[in-house]
Amino acid sequence: AFFINCVLPHAWHYIPGAYYQRRGAETDFKDIYGRIQPIADHLHWAGGHWTSSRNAVGNHSNTGGGHAHTGCMIYMGGNWPEKYRGTLFVGNIHGNRINNDTLSRKGSSFVASHSDDFLHGNHPWFRTLSQKYGPDGGVFITDWHDIGECHDHDGTHRTSGRIYKITYGDTKHENFDLSKYSNEKLVELQLHKNEWFVRHARRVLYERASTGKDMKTANDALLKIFNENSSVPKKLRALWCLNLTGGMDDEKLAMLLDHESENVRAWALRLINDDKTVSQEIITTLKKLAGKEKSSLVRLHLASQLQRL
Repeated sequence: AFFINCVLPHAWHYIPGAYYQRRGAETDFKDIYGRIQPIADHLHWAGGHWTSSRNAVGNHSNTGGGHAHTGCMIYMGGNWPEKYRGTLFVGNIHGNRINNDTLSRKGSSFVASHSDDFLHGNHPWFRTLSQKYGPDGGVFITDWHDIGECHDHDGTHRTSGRIYKITYGDTKHENFDLSKYSNEKLVELQLHKNEWFVRHARRVLYERASTGKDMKTANDALLKIFNENSSVPKKLRALWCLNLTGGMDDEKLAMLLDHESENVRAWALRLINDDKTVSQEIITTLKKLAGKEKSSLVRLHLASQLQRL
């Protein structure tokens, strides 16, 4: 997962149990080695005193528009051009725009690098708060549309907010009331290009499993996707579903700790320890893994999970 911070450094890689950079005056816990830093290799403003970026002119505009951000979206919608898929979008308050960063692996984490700003608001009051893609792959953008910004305490306009929707070319409308779909169709949606359908289908499958419905047919189909699909993201979608629908247990997950994909191994670690109860046999397996694992990503998630044991 990834998240953004409102002011100054903006992009972060979320790791369960991590301890992040915070305000300088705040004290640290005594056993902390150090604060984990942001992953961006750039700032969206040109330096100097932070108040100088409020007008988003000159070099401040050239570097991204300003130091204050809100909203965080990694586009996985399927409607926009492929170059945007998997990239990070954040609203820039003072810059009246939306910034775009690319995410690339570096060691056990990632680097966020600045791309061209995606959108410039059509009015100086444009202040986007959130960006979310929907079932047709188009993106909804909220705009609080006001003269003020973060530190404005009076004169706020209560009725001027706006919502925009941005699509690319023709959009395909699909029924998005997934509660009406069969289990088989919901499993099929795990292969959908638009992550909106993938995640909501997974949610509905979980809701059905949690009420005691028979999930054997769905689990068999999910296991087939996991075993036969060469795409690691699609393998993970099936694995996440199986974990929620009773088709996976700690013993089966432990067998995946030798899987050829580092991402599958990392997620097997995460899911084994999801309920904070691990058998002594699996703890022994994790000790062996710690001694032989070559992937920095898997070692990161093993270290993360140790805090939960």
